[in-house]
Amino acid sequence: MPIIFKTLPLIVRIATLATFFNSWVLIEELIIDRQGLDRFLPFYRYGALCLWDLAVAVLLVLAWWRLHK
Repeated sequence: MPIIFKTLPLIVRIATLATFFNSWVLIEELIIDRQGLDRFLPFYRYGALCLWDLAVAVLLVLAWWRLHK
């Protein structure tokens, strides 16, 4: 029997959202910043909140909201 996302407790759903955003932050820190890939990303700011962070946050919130339907 599959587990439906919207039936999970709210704390679990919030934790999944935080986990996916934390995964993005780790990718940003460990791959993009250390390998110098930030020069290929327009509007990327090293070590600060940027357009890419906001885009990932919006995508995660939209996906999270979509799973509630």
